[in-house]
Amino acid sequence: MHKGQKQDRNNPKNEFLRLQKCGFKTLLKQPARSLLAGSAMTSGYKSSGKRFQRLPLYFRLILRNMRKDWQRVLITVSSIAGCCVLMIVGLTFSFTLKNTLGEQYNSIIRYDAELYFDPQSDTSAENQIRSILEDNDIDCITLMNTGCIADINNKFEQCSMICGQPDDIGRYMELITPEGNDVRIPDEGVLITHTLAKSTGLSAGDDIILYDTQMKPYNVKISGIFTYYIGQSMIISEKAYADIFKAEPEHDQFWISCGSSDIPDELYSVSGFLRARQMEDVRKMKDDYIAASDKMAWMLIILAGVMAFLIILDLVNMYVMKKKRELVIMRINGFSMKNTVLYAALECVATTLAGIIAGVFAGILFADLVVSSRETPNFSFIHGANMYACMISASITAFYSFIIHFSAFRKIRKYKITSLDTNE
Repeated sequence: MHKGQKQDRNNPKNEFLRLQKCGFKTLLKQPARSLLAGSAMTSGYKSSGKRFQRLPLYFRLILRNMRKDWQRVLITVSSIAGCCVLMIVGLTFSFTLKNTLGEQYNSIIRYDAELYFDPQSDTSAENQIRSILEDNDIDCITLMNTGCIADINNKFEQCSMICGQPDDIGRYMELITPEGNDVRIPDEGVLITHTLAKSTGLSAGDDIILYDTQMKPYNVKISGIFTYYIGQSMIISEKAYADIFKAEPEHDQFWISCGSSDIPDELYSVSGFLRARQMEDVRKMKDDYIAASDKMAWMLIILAGVMAFLIILDLVNMYVMKKKRELVIMRINGFSMKNTVLYAALECVATTLAGIIAGVFAGILFADLVVSSRETPNFSFIHGANMYACMISASITAFYSFIIHFSAFRKIRKYKITSLDTNE
């Protein structure tokens, strides 16, 4: 008997069957995903999809399904991108408004209060106010801040003219070009804001016509442009003012630097003193605009969430139901529940990432258009992509997508192997 068994092993046919049996055991022990990850057999000729053929079969199936059902994929990507765009627009506008107001009142304007007086009602008002400020160790400068009318491209513009000593104004205002270079107040011509230059198409070297209180015209050259976001202001030196208008400027305003100290009460008893305006009060007033923009941003975030749950949820449910037969067959062929869900989820991950990336790029462009549309000749914004808005919007969109797909994919675990031809 032992001798017969030895002869059977030496039989080539029996040996082949034994090796084949061992090979099947090895294959049966491997998960289905690892079997599908191998390279498929290819023909001897070169194909234009050579790189595609190098991908594991597992991923090629996903790409094939996406290409086959490209209309649903396109709608899903567009819906996710739309949600992301809505949030980027709202958040960008809110952040841009905050940055613009912060730059205007924290960086450009360096003084703490403006004091207005009428030099015609009392010629000694300026000296009295200066004496009170010096007694309270408050640093100050005097200047003329008056309204003027400018004829720009045959169109009248109401502007504010700031006239003072160049060094004094330079201490109380940050004067830089839109490119970030320092600006020096010249002894001839005027400086205009970049907001006015942008709305009228003016540039350094151009000429404009200014009118005095008697509406007498004066031809004035633009010496430079400085960054200023709120208001149409012009800055001119006292020397340039005297040369152009043939009169000495009449001071009617103080800029003071008092920190957190209160304005001295003695000022209100000075004859000719009109009023005081603290920059802190102006900043608090602008906070109302910021609060309104924050509300708009939250409304767009909520709207994006509603849009996601009404549109994307239906698309994902349709996707899961459409792939029911394929997912059940995968379970029959040995795929674990984890690998089956992962197979279905990878396509959704790809569409979500594609939608977020498209939404970020489209959102940056669309947000800049919205910000530009809100600008006026008296108000401009800081332009540029806001990375915080993009990151927050992308994160919220990804969170919305996760919640939607998680709720839809729970149905996959309830699919039974016996439910190929049923709606169970």
